[in-house]
Formats: sequence, structure tokens, C-alpha cells
Amino acid sequence: MYDKQRKIWVAECSEDDLKQIAADEEAASSLRYKFFLADKQVAGIGNGEDTAQAVAAMEEVEKEGYADAIYAMGQMYFYGWGVHEQREAALDRYRKAAEAGCKAAQEELEKFRKKRIINKGAIVAVVLAVIAVVATVGFGVFGAGAAKRII
Repeated sequence: MYDKQRKIWVAECSEDDLKQIAADEEAASSLRYKFFLADKQVAGIGNGEDTAQAVAAMEEVEKEGYADAIYAMGQMYFYGWGVHEQREAALDRYRKAAEAGCKAAQEELEKFRKKRIINKGAIVAVVLAVIAVVATVGFGVFGAGAAKRII
């Protein structure tokens, strides 16, 4: 998964863990194992073909409905890791991952909701400040003196 502080992709599974899972035939065919392999591949990418192959591997697991893979693809879109940065595509994947039960995606969506509320509050405050300034300046120009001239 993407580490925001270090701005790098960090695989959630170590080589030893992958070897242990691969030894178990049933686990080796699981979506979890496929996700770990794709995650490891994304963590090790450079430029060029490696990136396309790693993203394709993660997309394959995402299409099978694995929640962590859906969330990982959302991170790729949100942070521009391996794909172009696209906020709406990222949010869509975060929503799908949250619906599939990914707690990290649910936490990210909650952060976005809070930011949206704060941003809307700031916009309302700016609009009210502009109205207050316009009203104050307007009454100074068109205030009591203007009313006397009209009468």
C-alpha cells in the first residue's frame, strides 16, 4: 500500500510470508495471495514495462472483487502511482472497497467527508465576508445621504 509520509509504495507481505503462503496449495490459489504478489510487484516497480505489468496484476485482483486490491487501485489513482492522478476514479474505488469491507478505505472516505465539510464552511465564510463588505461599502455610498437626495 502507499505510504503517504514516505511517498513510496510499501508491500504488506514479506518474501518469507509469500513463500509460506505459496507452500500451502489452497492459500496459493487465493485472492489474498494474488493480491500480495501484485502488491509486492507494485512496490518493486521502476519505470516503463514494469509499471504496466504491476498495475495490470493489481487490476486483475481488483476485478475479482478483493477489497484491499480495490483500495490499492484507489490509492494508485489518488496519488498518481503507476496511473494518472484522477481524484474521482480514486474516490469511486474507495467507495467500492469500503462497501466490500476495507476499513482503510472507510477511514479515507471519512477524512474526505470531513475535508469537504470544512471546505464548504470556508466558502460560506468567505461569501458572508464579501456580502458584509459590499453591504458596508454600499451603505456608505448609497446610505443616508443618498436617501436625503432622493427625497
